[in-house]
Amino acid sequence: MRPAHIDAPSFYAGVLAHMRELREPPFLTYRTTVPGGDGSLIVSRGDDGFAELAVVAGRSSAQSWDVAYRTSDGLASFALGNGTRMLSSLAIFDPTWRGAYVWLHRGIDASVAASSEAAAPKPSGSTPPVLAVVTAINETTYDVSDAGAATCPNGATARKLWLRAKNDPLEHPLAEALVEEASLRFCSMRFHEHRVLPSVTFDLDVVLRFGAVGAYYLIRGGTLEGTVRPYRRPGWFRFATSFEYDAFAFPASLPEQTFTASESPTAPP
Repeated sequence: MRPAHIDAPSFYAGVLAHMRELREPPFLTYRTTVPGGDGSLIVSRGDDGFAELAVVAGRSSAQSWDVAYRTSDGLASFALGNGTRMLSSLAIFDPTWRGAYVWLHRGIDASVAASSEAAAPKPSGSTPPVLAVVTAINETTYDVSDAGAATCPNGATARKLWLRAKNDPLEHPLAEALVEEASLRFCSMRFHEHRVLPSVTFDLDVVLRFGAVGAYYLIRGGTLEGTVRPYRRPGWFRFATSFEYDAFAFPASLPEQTFTASESPTAPP
């Protein structure tokens, strides 16, 4: 029988210890899908060959991209429908634990309309993704409290934890986590992202869902919901969408040219 209350900080520390044991695939391929939502995500290729993400008000249609990913430096590669290929270190194209780290520190990392922002530094390629995200959310950073019994997105029995940053909540936005009790791994995380950029302010709840994919434990999808305020026109607009990852494969290697900033129309394998 599950206890009514637990020592939440100790329980959370134990979960982080389990997360540190996760294996990361050296390479993976998958499909990123953004179903239609209340607001559009527009992907374009910047002059440096990297993907830029913009948010536009209004209803959107579903989009999907076939992505190749290299874990050593967190670099993704994919093509647009017209064959234009680009690289990415954006969180929404990263289903690994480095992706959770990027959501934590950079959020959606988008602009409004076609205006682009300078890319924020990404985690060092020498830092294992699991260790990076576990260190960023460790028990010394947050006050952790028990929110009782819950259910994971996959239906498994879970424990809900509430988290409050001990200092600088804008830089430490983790607000809630669900822990699968059988495995002591996170099955869901919610970040409250309040990000003020030169051309836009985002006030969003970002929810990530985790699950097993073969021998690995990855982000399976998530939701974005909140409001966006462009500085060039008055008022806020609502933004709500989701994203999913599927069609996973784990090749032993991928061609080096896949991860170069060429405009070759060849999509990643």
